[in-house]
Amino acid sequence: MDLPALPSVLERPAISLSLPPVKVPWIASRYGLVMGFALVHLAVAGMTRVALALKALAAGQVSASALPVVFAIGTGYDLVTSLYLCLPFTAYLLLLPENWYRSRLHRAMLWVGMYLAVFGICYLAAVELFFFVVWKR
Repeated sequence: MDLPALPSVLERPAISLSLPPVKVPWIASRYGLVMGFALVHLAVAGMTRVALALKALAAGQVSASALPVVFAIGTGYDLVTSLYLCLPFTAYLLLLPENWYRSRLHRAMLWVGMYLAVFGICYLAAVELFFFVVWKR
C-alpha cells in the first residue's frame, strides 16, 4: 500500500498579507507628482519655520503670543513660493504629449529631476538654518 505524497512547499498556495491598493485620484493623475512636490516643499518649509521659531523663542526674540501670526504669515509665503515652484512644472506636464509622458526615458528623467528638486529644497532649508544659527538673527 502506497502512502499519498505530501504536498511540497512550492505547491502550497501563497498567503497574501498585503492590503488592497488605495485609490487616491490626485496621485493617479499626471499632476500627482506636482501635488506631491508641493506638499514636500510645504512640509520642509514648515519644519524650518518651527525650528527657527523655537530658536527665536528660546533667545527671547519673539513672544509666544506672536507665534500664531508668524506661522500664518509664513505659511502664506510658503504657499506662494510653492505655487511659483510648481507652475513651470505644471505647464510642462500640461504641454507634454501622452506618449512622451509614458515613455521609460521620460519617467526616469522625471524621477531624477524630482530627486534633485527635493534635494535642493532640503539643501536650502539647511542653509537657512545655518545662516540664522551662525549670524544669530
